[in-house]
Amino acid sequence: MKNLQYSWVILIALFFVYLASNGFGFNTLPLWYPSLTTEFNLAKGQIQQAPSIMLVLVAFLSPIFGIMLDKWNPKTMMLIGVIGLSILFLGFSKIGSFNELKIFYVLYAVFLCFGGILTSMYLINKWFDSNRGLAVGIFLNASSLGAIIFNGFAGKLIATKGWREAEWSLSFFVVALLVLPWFFIKNRTYGGANQFSERVESVGATLKDALKTPSFYLLLLVTGTLWYCINGLLFNKDTYLNDLQKTVEERGVFASTFFLCGLIGKVFFGFLSDKFEKKWIMILSIANLLLGSWLLKSSLTNPDLLKWVAIVYGFGYSGAFTMIQVTIADFYMGKNYGTILGIFTMVDTLAGSAGIFLIGKNRQMEGSYLHAFDTMLILCAVTLVATFFIKKPSSIRL
Repeated sequence: MKNLQYSWVILIALFFVYLASNGFGFNTLPLWYPSLTTEFNLAKGQIQQAPSIMLVLVAFLSPIFGIMLDKWNPKTMMLIGVIGLSILFLGFSKIGSFNELKIFYVLYAVFLCFGGILTSMYLINKWFDSNRGLAVGIFLNASSLGAIIFNGFAGKLIATKGWREAEWSLSFFVVALLVLPWFFIKNRTYGGANQFSERVESVGATLKDALKTPSFYLLLLVTGTLWYCINGLLFNKDTYLNDLQKTVEERGVFASTFFLCGLIGKVFFGFLSDKFEKKWIMILSIANLLLGSWLLKSSLTNPDLLKWVAIVYGFGYSGAFTMIQVTIADFYMGKNYGTILGIFTMVDTLAGSAGIFLIGKNRQMEGSYLHAFDTMLILCAVTLVATFFIKKPSSIRL
């Protein structure tokens, strides 16, 4: 009972850390890109090279940090992460060249692996035996909520104080959100009447077991494909809306609706996964994403459908995002969970990066998103069928 109660304290603490590490670092810092582009005399689009380096590094570092999580103290790893991120955010306003920005993102990738979603998901899944899906859904909303909060303040501060003073002012609040919650984080200890997690630790599938099963590779394919579609739209939606000659206000309404449905979807699908078989809830979320993809393609010729794209795709992408994390934990919670989670994070990050690049490149070459959206629709359909054949490893059927 004590562990059950404190698990929610852990969730709240990790929620605020993630709100700062990703809500600010990943989703808000791009607001400074136009100012940096002008000050460093960069070509339009050149500045995106810096965060792309970060994504590639996170992808290849994730398996290493996953192994570390299975061997090291997660709370200590989180401490290294929040201290490193705090120093970086406090120093961002002092960046004086494009090369220094690249160095920032290299270090950001390293400290994000220490104190970002990988370590947080590891801790959440260790602490929550029941209500795990709901906890994951709530946690994943932190990044979006952080973007909503910080983007509003950042836009006003940049306009009135300039980009350097604006970032310096916000960074103190961000650092407080990173550091203070850490004091409430604890590593999970087992014992007493609740022996479920101990049994999972002792009989859960090892990496060696997982590598022998077709479902492991099929799940890698499914989650990678989903991330291709998720990131593909997230990072190309504004260009697409601009192609349809939507105004700034109309694009803002679309984004607000999209992310609001995303907030609801993460909690909704997480809640359902606690009540029903997780595989079927994942299938439901992918079906939702498939419908959203069909509406997205249809909006090319019927822009009036955009409001439904924002609702359905927003709901579907967030559900798929949540169910990826819940399913990996459900299938592979055990002594090698960190290692396996690191492998999935690597594949998902690489696939998401490919989605951003290839869908954007397709638009650049063809002048339209038609074939890119066709590809997304086909991939969602294939993923939906593939998920029916995924089976939970028998070694953790408790």
